[in-house]
Amino acid sequence: MSKPEAHNGNNTANGATNISPKNGVSTDSEGLSVSRAKEAIKSWYGFQDAAKEMLKHSEALGKVEEILDNHFDRADVAHKNGIRVAELQSAIQELMVGYEQRYSTWKEEKCQLERRVKDLESEVATGEGVAEKQNINHKQAVAQIKKETESEKKTVAKLTKELETANAKTQQANTKLDRCNEQLKEWEGSLSLLKELDFKVFDTKIKQLFTRCAKIARTHFLRDLPKEAFLDYGRWEDFPKVLKVQLSFPPTNSAAAKHMRMAAAMHIVADRLCTNFFRPSYLPEYTDAGDPMKEILGQQYTNNKRRERMMRSLLLSTYSSKDIDEAIKQTVQDTSEDVCQLLSLIGGSAEGFQKDIKSFFSDAASVWKEAQCSNKMVEASTTEDYEDWQWDKLEDFTSAVGETEPQSTLPRFEALNLLPCIFVPEIQHTVDRGCVLWPSQNTVIAAEQEFTKCPVRKPKIRKPSFAGGRRLSTQSDGLGVKSDERPAFLDTKQRATLTEAAQTTNGKRGS
Repeated sequence: MSKPEAHNGNNTANGATNISPKNGVSTDSEGLSVSRAKEAIKSWYGFQDAAKEMLKHSEALGKVEEILDNHFDRADVAHKNGIRVAELQSAIQELMVGYEQRYSTWKEEKCQLERRVKDLESEVATGEGVAEKQNINHKQAVAQIKKETESEKKTVAKLTKELETANAKTQQANTKLDRCNEQLKEWEGSLSLLKELDFKVFDTKIKQLFTRCAKIARTHFLRDLPKEAFLDYGRWEDFPKVLKVQLSFPPTNSAAAKHMRMAAAMHIVADRLCTNFFRPSYLPEYTDAGDPMKEILGQQYTNNKRRERMMRSLLLSTYSSKDIDEAIKQTVQDTSEDVCQLLSLIGGSAEGFQKDIKSFFSDAASVWKEAQCSNKMVEASTTEDYEDWQWDKLEDFTSAVGETEPQSTLPRFEALNLLPCIFVPEIQHTVDRGCVLWPSQNTVIAAEQEFTKCPVRKPKIRKPSFAGGRRLSTQSDGLGVKSDERPAFLDTKQRATLTEAAQTTNGKRGS
């Protein structure tokens, strides 16, 4: 898949105009125009690939949801069948009680009739006339009783047949219920990957990880930059757009300037950490930012916590440990390259920084794998409400400089996240409150005041020219720096790469 943010970084390196430090004149304007067109085509292809991957994943997700819906529908049917069986058993019991009562009544009547027959026989002995009459009545009574007896036999046979039918239906319902129970056990077994997380140990690991992040930022960004890095003040004015952080970057080695570079580095690392590593699963299809399962599982957690755990467990069991490790390795590699390339603008290009940040991201993935296997969802965020959430703040940005004068203008930002907050909503547990930089902290105010006093000198802007029948664009390339305003800060490798790309594009145009 394409990596949007990494692509932006490449635009900074490969799309910059090659300007001579002395006269600021372009050496190959036609090559740069073609290079930018090539980058646009590559970005479009990357966008198409990303769209295909998301469609592929959406189909898989639909199947998962369909399976889950079928499961719960079958469970409902089994529950209803159980209720129906109970009702039939109750009806059969009532019928059996009624039958026994009627049988008892019939037996008593039979005894009474027998006694009556004997009485009649006695009366017959006393008189022929009366006996004849009573004999007729007796025969009629016996005929009536036989008729009633036959009717009762038919009723008993009908009830017996209904009882057999009810038993057969009960047997079928029990069979279906057994199948449903087996399927339910199978689904419950899919949750075996999730286990109880020891939050005391996990909290300690997260705090150690965040402490290490701050230490890396202090080591590599609280240092003096060479004087050559400050020759172009316009370059430093454009850094808020390039790095997407609303901070002022004074082109000096003052304490306030170095701490602003440290804050920008921590903010970018925190954003990549929360986006690329603190997510529900490491899917091989999504080794960069853009994993859609984080939002989907969040919705499922709101509606049905048990379904969220099921889906997360299925995701974890879909791929082998080897595939997951490869996905983590690729994510660490891509994210490290992205961060190093972006932070190289403010001094984060040293080999030691590349090694430290790669090791840091790898350890962050290892720690977060424990959270992925937790039976309680662990969330990480850099966008919690800045007013309601109790964020921590680093004292580095308050004590680095002395007292400052109050700001005369409105703050450029509400708050800048330096470390994500991590919490467990199901048990209302906060793993770490995270950290933000407030615009009221002394270092921010000092940097703003120092930057406003710097003499800003932007490079000379060339007039638009035409090459190959196409106008050279002066619009922003997505990094916040216009094509004709980029400073000439290209090393030998970047210049060679840019020249090679221009030659390749010219060759294709000629053919």
